[in-house]
Amino acid sequence: VRCLKDHGEFEIEDGTVILLKKNSQHFLPRWKCEQLIRQGILEHVVS
Repeated sequence: VRCLKDHGEFEIEDGTVILLKKNSQHFLPRWKCEQLIRQGILEHVVS
């Protein structure tokens, strides 16, 4: 996924904290970040 705007820290269930900064890219399962995609904070990137 690619972060479209600064959002701050995002913690996944294993305790890992990811900093979501504008234009950063992260490899995450879609189900972990679906809500942020719907809110327009992240976008799904194919490739």
